[in-house]
Amino acid sequence: MGVTFFFALSGFILSYAHAGQKINRSNYAGYLSSRIARIYPAHILVLVLYVMFLIRPEPDGTLAYFVNLLFNVTLTQAFSPEAKTYFSFNAPTWSLSVEMFFYLLFPLFTLLRSRVLVLVAGVVILGKLGLAEVLPEHLHHFTMYIFAPLRLADFLAGILLYRLFNGLKPLSTGQATALQALSLALLAAFIALSPGVSAAHRFDLYYLGPLALIIFAFAYQNGALARAISTRPLIYLGKASFAFYLVHQSSIMIGQFIRFKSEVPQTLVDDINYSLFYFCISLALSALIFNYFESPAKQLTLRLLARLRRHGTADKASTTG
Repeated sequence: MGVTFFFALSGFILSYAHAGQKINRSNYAGYLSSRIARIYPAHILVLVLYVMFLIRPEPDGTLAYFVNLLFNVTLTQAFSPEAKTYFSFNAPTWSLSVEMFFYLLFPLFTLLRSRVLVLVAGVVILGKLGLAEVLPEHLHHFTMYIFAPLRLADFLAGILLYRLFNGLKPLSTGQATALQALSLALLAAFIALSPGVSAAHRFDLYYLGPLALIIFAFAYQNGALARAISTRPLIYLGKASFAFYLVHQSSIMIGQFIRFKSEVPQTLVDDINYSLFYFCISLALSALIFNYFESPAKQLTLRLLARLRRHGTADKASTTG
């Protein structure tokens, strides 16, 4: 459910950020550079830490180790049907692989009419519904949840939501608040009814509707619930959430290793306390990365990519001249 929300929100935010802009061949490289600079530095930083301290090749698995590392460096692991690949190293970054796929296609989607996007999303949804019926159950996790092209409906839903939002008149404070409350109530109802729904559909499509409504409803910032989550601390946590997403698994891995080595009694209270501890450690690490690494690394990456583009343009000009 979380990544479905993340993918749809990504489509909405990208559409908002590039509203009124045309991304074409002349500025595509600049657009893609900004996306790479946003996600790659922190991703590579954490991946390097995994390589150095957490994940080492097994004696008979050196080749597989470096193949999986290549998938992670290139953010293409969501195209491998092997769980040992798409969950290798920093496992949550499989969704970053899907996100990179969306980034590559986003300029194309901006050129298409909404009815075409609806058609594409509909084809993806029908395809997933059909595959859920004919594929064996052990393939559902990859096809319904991981495989990047089959997550396109989520991203397109976000783009279409922004177009709808941008084309409608503003809601009053009361209307926006009511819509936000309704969206949360609808999600709660879907969660309550979820045990009766096939796992293949719960991986993604089942929750897309209520999550899309939440995104749409909370886009109206004048609603009381939207204002309630717009405090400075929560806005800061939102900005640092990408780093949190990258480090939370490593915090848990290291913490659990130390915990089991120390032979501490494994009670429910201990589980809760350790979970809170892992959360705090992840939060502290994400704050450090956000405050002292992300912004400088992003600017450095942008400068390096701009230099590469200039060299490429100069080489092309000298060749044609």
